[in-house]
Amino acid sequence: MSDGRPTVLVLVPRPEARKALVQALGRHGLSARGAADADELFAALESSHLDAVIVHNDLPGGSGYELVYDLRRHELGAEVRVVLLTEGEWSAAMKAMALQDLAVVDVYAEPLDVKQVAELLRCELLGPSSGVDGVLVDPSSHAEKRHVEVVAAGVSGEAALMRGNLVDTPFPELLHQLYRQGATGALFLLKDSVKKIVYFKEGHPTYVKSNVLAECLGNVLVRERLISQRDRERSLGQMRESGRQQGNELIAMGSLSPQNLVFGLELQLRTKLFDIFRWSVGEFLFKPQAKLPADVIRLDLSNAGLIVEGVRRAWKPERLAVQLSPYVDAYPVLSADPDMRFQQFPVDQNERAFIDAIGGHSTLQEEIERSPLLNERAAALTYALIVCGVLEVHDAPKGEVVSGVSQQGEALTRQQLSQELLSLRQQDAFGVLGVGLDIDDHGVEQAYSRLARHFHPDRFRQQSAETRQMAREIFGLIYSAYSKINSMEKRQVYRRAPTVEASISGLSERMVMAQKCALQARELAREERWSEVRKMLVEAVGLLGDAPDLRAELGWATHMEDPENSALQREAIHQLRKAIDLDPRHERSYLFLGRIYAQLGRHLLAERQFERAVQCNPHCDEALERLAEVRGRQSERRHGGMRKSV
Repeated sequence: MSDGRPTVLVLVPRPEARKALVQALGRHGLSARGAADADELFAALESSHLDAVIVHNDLPGGSGYELVYDLRRHELGAEVRVVLLTEGEWSAAMKAMALQDLAVVDVYAEPLDVKQVAELLRCELLGPSSGVDGVLVDPSSHAEKRHVEVVAAGVSGEAALMRGNLVDTPFPELLHQLYRQGATGALFLLKDSVKKIVYFKEGHPTYVKSNVLAECLGNVLVRERLISQRDRERSLGQMRESGRQQGNELIAMGSLSPQNLVFGLELQLRTKLFDIFRWSVGEFLFKPQAKLPADVIRLDLSNAGLIVEGVRRAWKPERLAVQLSPYVDAYPVLSADPDMRFQQFPVDQNERAFIDAIGGHSTLQEEIERSPLLNERAAALTYALIVCGVLEVHDAPKGEVVSGVSQQGEALTRQQLSQELLSLRQQDAFGVLGVGLDIDDHGVEQAYSRLARHFHPDRFRQQSAETRQMAREIFGLIYSAYSKINSMEKRQVYRRAPTVEASISGLSERMVMAQKCALQARELAREERWSEVRKMLVEAVGLLGDAPDLRAELGWATHMEDPENSALQREAIHQLRKAIDLDPRHERSYLFLGRIYAQLGRHLLAERQFERAVQCNPHCDEALERLAEVRGRQSERRHGGMRKSV
């Protein structure tokens, strides 16, 4: 530091922009100076102490991204804080790659908010600061806090798909409205000084950001007794040396298992989200154009599942009584709309029995009072199911109504769905439901309920768009078959004029063809005929562009066709990054990318990929083994450098 102030080098190619940034950082309490190219940066690194570097990605003779990689390989550059500047906005996945691969503090697009960058660097360079009740908070939580506050302030005057107050639209009802619209974007929420952003993909919440420091990962892990207070404080100190994120630092320390890190990260997201259920007031705004974060860990409950769980956890009996008061004398029945009725939500055996017993003959109050559940739990479940549209309420008793009602790899799921769809398209209504000609009404209803729950689109919300569409087609066939034979009269008419539907939609046909190409490619890969493998996968990806597993396999096949060919290496990395952009939760994309970086000698980049593979699957043996190898080499290199310096 210079005169007690952090020292920052500004590497921006345009002299006027570089000078303006240096002056602006000086006004915000940083000791800043400029550099015109990479040679000046490394000369400054070796001749004086640098706390941080601001690097523009568009440099003469190369990219800032590659320069930061070279900086990280330098024995004096591993601990230097780096901010990367870009001329245009990067995609969420590209930004995540920089944050993970190069351990940059953040990526900013021009025009630059200098005050925000200065505050970010001051926080990073002066170390962890106190959060709530004096508890130390890691820098990434401060960065998230600043991000939420800046972004939330920026959208206040923008056009929105919807906006309002939680007084008029309680949070569970707001979640269901976004689900019905299949909304993709960001929901901004404000209560007093608390700000949160909930990101949605096709109606399902996937990620949450918050400006509440008490919700940081370290606090969650300590509260769950997964680590000790001492572990948390020690990890914060060591993060400055290693450049790792806190969770990965705790794993390296031996204080946390990969499985518990994933559990902790998922729990942190749920903590942030379920807190909103407690809000009885607060403003909200939904922005459909917002980019979704490219994080590996995401919320994995369906929208209905989140609503049921959130109401159970956060709603007190008095609040439930107010919300249920308009319905207590009404008659609840299961929804006739299969999209609503068969949504995915967690219930135990007693709760399932309670739901199945609802038939429209008793009032809601009577159903709650005679349920096998405690009244408070029955009321919470009933309200949540009314909000989700699983239950409908009517003013009068209904006639006799029908009785109630592992995540696999992408490639296997697609294969199974394509085979199922082909089979169903060639069967009549009895065959689709898997029932005999002498079936009665109750048997048809049971078969329909079982299949509708199994193929409801909610179960495939984490898969690619093509896979989800195939599930919707199967779900539609099941409902169509049910509507044709769900009564004795309909079955008699249908048997006299049976029809077989054999057409296949364009998307389904492409998926079947792509699946054949992928299967053939995997057979060729066993024989290491990589040129032919690549050709088959290029055809498969051409048929299904939005298929991350096929993109990942194409990236690896491209690399293996000629591992020494630099052009093929670049294409392989491009395909793998595209696969991650499509879905950042598939471990194989990171494994393949980590292997390539390791072969190229880019061990820091390789380490980041293997870390993310472990986050996707804490039981991934290859990623765990390679992480140990990479970290062992880094430790030897670091200690060797220390001995050399001594």
